[in-house]
Amino acid sequence: MTKTLADMTAGERQARAGMWCDIQLPGGDKATAIFDRAHTFQTDQAVLHEPGFSEKWIAEYKSVTPRYDLPRAWNSDGTPVKGKWENTRTPDNPHDPLLRRRFISEYEDRTND
Repeated sequence: MTKTLADMTAGERQARAGMWCDIQLPGGDKATAIFDRAHTFQTDQAVLHEPGFSEKWIAEYKSVTPRYDLPRAWNSDGTPVKGKWENTRTPDNPHDPLLRRRFISEYEDRTND
């Protein structure tokens, strides 16, 4: 059986910050988001981040299962993961003045390069 955040100590949960997790939603649906941190006031709840959305999610620890098969979004101390990075611009706007750093994952499909 896979451990949820509820099955872990506070230290173990803190070490999972930056990991992708499955979230069991009310009604039986599932979602995937990044575990950010423990909730400041609710001792049994996690704060999660779903890329593309500005709001954070709140979920009970018993509903959140870390995904060890996916690469981390960031390290538990907030630093970027080690790996290969490249500088890139927004694909639909090559004249975009903002240069961004992008992580190249071993899971990424690079067949069209």
